[in-house]
Amino acid sequence: MEALSRRTFLKSAGGVAIAAVAGTSLILSLPGRSWAYELKQLSGAQADALLHMTRRLFPSTKLGEAPYAGAVQALDESAAGDAAAAQQLVAGLADLDARAGGSFAKASPDAQTQILRQIEATPFFKTVRGTSAFVIYNNPDAWAKIGYEGESYSKGGYLTRGFNDIDWLPR
Repeated sequence: MEALSRRTFLKSAGGVAIAAVAGTSLILSLPGRSWAYELKQLSGAQADALLHMTRRLFPSTKLGEAPYAGAVQALDESAAGDAAAAQQLVAGLADLDARAGGSFAKASPDAQTQILRQIEATPFFKTVRGTSAFVIYNNPDAWAKIGYEGESYSKGGYLTRGFNDIDWLPR
């Protein structure tokens, strides 16, 4: 697996942060979805494919769809502001659909996983995975759902708060 350069990470993280701040109350126009976000660059079908891809990359029964929609929002914002990012997303999504024989979003979960394994070395995959991981897991609402209490430094550190107080791991 190729290491992500500091410059690439900072460019991606900056775009994601701007997208997260700028688009907290917009409407994602996918059929049957209830969160708020209006697509700027991607089509509804492309956004749906990205949503399925992020769910397959970071599966969780606890998170709901909002954190995944946030990842789609960040990728859409990035594509709207950068022609190269837009081209990479559009080409990558077209490749997913071609490998699925029509629609990646409509493929079975097992087929989606197999397709993603085939493309995991591509820049498209790495972009979606990196942006999605940052957006999904840099979200205090998601932390509460998965049992992460957040950073501890501002609260005196883990030693004074009970570093062994988690109740969600089996003993």
